[in-house]
Amino acid sequence: MTVLPVGSFFRVKHPDYPQFDREFKIIARNHYYSEGEIWYEYEFLFGEKELFLEVEEDCFYFSLKQIKPREVGLRSFWFKPPNQLAYGGKTFPMVEKGKAKFFEGEDKIAELFEYYDYRNEREHITVEHWEDGDLEIFLSLKLSIEHLNY
Repeated sequence: MTVLPVGSFFRVKHPDYPQFDREFKIIARNHYYSEGEIWYEYEFLFGEKELFLEVEEDCFYFSLKQIKPREVGLRSFWFKPPNQLAYGGKTFPMVEKGKAKFFEGEDKIAELFEYYDYRNEREHITVEHWEDGDLEIFLSLKLSIEHLNY
């Protein structure tokens, strides 16, 4: 897994998403830890929106947008994850769940959360349920190494 430094650039080239065919500057690098595995999250700006590139070994997930819980029929109060989500006329079955630690930047103190991953053939929805009850939900596009230049 290549670790990119803050301040470096990457470019996304995907035929279905030409609006992202541009250079992005990494403004922060965070990491996650769960059951012996580490994966990275790179923050960058798209206009004024903060987006993310998540890197898990040889898998890349490019965040397209943050989703409000009600858009997928979820509520943060008494949260119980469903076996599948519906969004944008598509169905996303749950493929993975677990607990992880989130380290922001170079922080040594972790925030704990539960995650639920839902995927269809090309897209990915991640639901993060944080200790304070907040739900953060992101729609991402699964990329292969051919879609990235860095």
